[in-house]
This record gives sequence, structure tokens and C-alpha cells, in this order.
Amino acid sequence: MFAMTLRCLRLGTLCLLPLAACSPANSAELDPASCGDVLRSPESHQPVAAHAAAHMPKRMGPLTVSAMNPRFFADASGRSVYLTGSHTWNNLVDMGMRYPPRPFDFDGYLDFLQAHHHNLTRLWAWEVPRPNDERDTPLRRIAAPQPWLRTGPGTDADGLPKFDLTKLDPNYFRRLRERVAKARERGIWVIVMLFEGWSVQFSPGKPSHPFYAPNNINDTGYLRDVRDIHTLRHPEITRMQERYVRVVIDTVNDLDNVLFEIANEAGGQSTAWQYAMLRFVKCYESAKPFQHPVGMTYQYEGGRNSTLFESDADWISPGNDSGNYLSRPDTAMGRKIIIADSDHLEGTDLTDPLWVYRSFFQGLNLLFMDRYSGPDALNPHQDRSAPDLRAAMGEVRLFADLFGADGMVPAPQLSTTGYALRTRRGLLVFSPDQTRFDVDIRSIPGPVRLEWFDAANGRITDAGSIDGGKSVLLRSPHALGSVLYLHPEGLSGPSLFDIESRIQTVRRARLSYASWPVRLQLLVKPALDELTGGYRILIASLLAMGLAGIGIGFASGWLAATLSRRRRA
Repeated sequence: MFAMTLRCLRLGTLCLLPLAACSPANSAELDPASCGDVLRSPESHQPVAAHAAAHMPKRMGPLTVSAMNPRFFADASGRSVYLTGSHTWNNLVDMGMRYPPRPFDFDGYLDFLQAHHHNLTRLWAWEVPRPNDERDTPLRRIAAPQPWLRTGPGTDADGLPKFDLTKLDPNYFRRLRERVAKARERGIWVIVMLFEGWSVQFSPGKPSHPFYAPNNINDTGYLRDVRDIHTLRHPEITRMQERYVRVVIDTVNDLDNVLFEIANEAGGQSTAWQYAMLRFVKCYESAKPFQHPVGMTYQYEGGRNSTLFESDADWISPGNDSGNYLSRPDTAMGRKIIIADSDHLEGTDLTDPLWVYRSFFQGLNLLFMDRYSGPDALNPHQDRSAPDLRAAMGEVRLFADLFGADGMVPAPQLSTTGYALRTRRGLLVFSPDQTRFDVDIRSIPGPVRLEWFDAANGRITDAGSIDGGKSVLLRSPHALGSVLYLHPEGLSGPSLFDIESRIQTVRRARLSYASWPVRLQLLVKPALDELTGGYRILIASLLAMGLAGIGIGFASGWLAATLSRRRRA
């Protein structure tokens, strides 16, 4: 135990109280020796699936908080990594209209992520076998496989064998490992979601949960409200969850592209349970080869961002209860690594690709809740807005690749747009429209070169040079959002032109994953917007005046006709 204690201290990992004894307070003062009860399994169990160590030609992680820029993680080499990517509901658990649901093409999904230059995805657990969410998402009626074996005796309400909660399904964990390993081969980090709280609260089919008594052979009749599984109210259920978490960790621990997430949108009542699970995961991993980042994401309903910031989580995904991570994102200060996930902000209704740039310039990593496209899409109605969002995420990652996340520091005070990033070579400014703005370039003396990036079409233009060492008044030449790069003229270093061809590659990918009508719209929309951008107010005013004139003319004619009839009468 003394050796284990020294190991925990050397790794800087919080080895914490066993789950049953956890309280929802910060754990900085916990004695590492108290990990013993967690490290000793309460019962012996066989590994769910035997597997050899993954072939790792190049170390990716595990990720750790960057010593140079704590807004981001660092990889195995110590280099800061900017994380951005998308995720969809059925990328781990298959979903469909009947049992068993149609298998998800995960290789095709990885192709999709790579084509958009994404390096992060989120594998969805799905605790409710029969969500019955087809009103909102037509094909999300059945979800399988589940972590527990259906052994019977007896059947559940759907006529399928009941679950045995003491037996885990090796096929589920084999699938989990294979998908994380495949993502690793493509250089993609994976958030492994351990529990899923939204469906437990809101899915019409939540009574199909394996822990609900009619669906298992384990006498869980004490569970009257399925939402209680994400609390510490029933120790028997907590122990079953612990066994499941142990096996998840055993399955993927030697893979260095993993991040853990405790639960998706478990409600506000889950705080103590999530804090306890955070410590449990950290403590159990402390005795293993790798210690992966563990995250806590927004609690819906009844959550608060302060709960996330006060937790032991290495990373968090906030909601909009306080601050504004959607229309005017808060600046990341390095207190926690923030992965802004549209799932907790506007869900799949998000349509504004400039959200990506606003978040990037505030030091936030990014995730997009993507309905996806093609035969595996559960609901295709997002198709018109998603291509631009997907491309924007790949583009900001290219900016991070070019300038290095180590040196990217938000400096909103340097531009009246409120969006600026210091880099080691110069200053990046984001302008969401063509409004004039001031930029403080007193820190860049001498001639300063200007390069503009058009967020609508991905093109770069050289705007010549201006005198530095002062504040200057500028105006974006692009109506639909632009990025300005200011750097000392003549200084060797990166240029936006260095990544223009790769940006266009991402732009072509966005078209290839869109339907033909949407492709046509995406091709002509920027030109039409640029053509009408400077005249929108005038056009809107003329239309309003025309409609008002028609209304006044109609009313005057009706009044004149009425008066004429009265005279004749």
C-alpha cells in the first residue's frame, strides 16, 4: 500500500475515498491511501474480454492538462492539443425501428470525421433499450446492445429475455474497445460516455431500463423511480454501476486516446453521485498503466455551471444557465479545460457556424451534436446547417495547427469585436460582420501585415500593411464573418496562405456529405449573400415601404368606396 501511495502521489492523481463514502466536496485533501477499498474489488470477476495491448506506433497520450496553456490538453510529447469534433447518438449503440437495429457503419463515420479534419468524437452510451423517441428522432426507437446480458428466465415487456445484472456482455465491451482502437488509428481522441441521463429522465420508454424490476432477474423492486439510479440512494445499484465502470476501464485503459465522461445530462439531483463516480474512476485508474482525463458535463434539468467548475473533473462541458456559451461565449481562464458541446447549448437546432469561431477565440475546445448524414442518420433535418458547422470546426483546428495551441491566449480586450487571440507570431481577430472595429496593436511596432480569411468561402486575401504600435480602426471586407491575422511585416513565420489549400479540402468534404439540393444552396449562397450584403437594410426598407404603401392604398380605396356608397344611399 505504501508503494501504491507513492505511485499515486508521483502521478499527481487523486486517489480518493471509496464510492460509498464519497461526499460531494472537492477532494484535494483526501488521503491517497484511502484508495485501497476501491482498488480491492468487492468480488472477484473474470475479464469480460481478453485482449492484447494495442499496437501503438505513435503515442497520442494519455492527455494531461497542458503546462504551457491550461485551457488545452497536452499529448504524450507535451505539445498542447486543440480538440474539436462531432458526435452522433448511435455511434456505439445501434438504433432503429426494430430489434436488432441496423448496425452502424463506424468505419464510414471515421472517414467522415477525418474528411472534416476533426480529432475528437464522443461515444454514446444508451441506458434505455427502448427509448421510443421516434416523434423527435424517427429512428430512435430501439437501442442495442446493452452492457448486461439478457439471460432470462422470463421476458420483459417487449418479449425479450430479462437482463441478469450480475453478468456483463463481452460483445458490448469488445465493440467499445474496437471502436476506440480504430479511432486511435486515425489520430482521433474518444470521449467514452459511461452513463446516459437524458433518456432516463425524458424518453417515453424509460421503464425499459435494465435496472427497473420488470426487466431483470435481480430483484430490484426497491427502485421505484428510474431517475434514482443516478443518485446514491440505492447502494445495491451503485455497486452494480461500479462493476460496470471497472470493466469499461479494464477494456480501454491501455488505449491512450481516451477521455471519460461520467454522464450525459443526468439531472441536477445527480451531483453527489457524479462527484462520487469521478473519484471512483480516478482512484481505480490510479493503479493502472494510464490515467485518462475524466469529465463532467452539464446536468439537465436543474444543473448549474458552478457545479461543474467546483468538481474534480479534468474537463467540463457547460450549459447556458449562467454565462453564455452560445451567442457570446465566456473566456476560458484555464481553471478547467472546457469542451463546449452544442448538445448542452442548443442541441441539434444550432445553425450558426460563427458559434465555432466565437468559441475558438475564447479558448474553448469544441464538440458538435451532429444528426449526421446518409443511411445511418437518425433524423436528417439538420442537413442544411450542419455542413458549414462541420467545416468551421475543421478550419479552426487548422488555425490551431498553424499557430500552435501552446501560445494561443484569448485577449478580447485588444479588439472592440470582443474576439482576439494572441499568438507567438502576431494577433488573430474575429469579426462576425462588416461593422468597423478598433484593434490595439501597440505590442507590434513597425509595419504590420494584414491577412483576411473569409468565413463564408474559406478564401485568404492579402490586405497589405499598416503602421503598428498604436490602435487602428479597421473594417472587415466580408459580411458573413472573417478572421484577421496581423503580424510584423518581414518576420518569417506562419501565414494563413499556408493552410488555404487544406481549408478548401475541408470545404469540399462539407459538400460531399450533403444532399444535392443542399450542395447547390451551399455553392450559391455565399455569392448571393455578398451581392446583397451591403444592401440588406435598403432592400428590407423598400419592401417594408412597398407593403405599407399597398396597405395604405387598400385602406384608402376601401374608405373612399364606403363613403361613396353612403352618399348614394
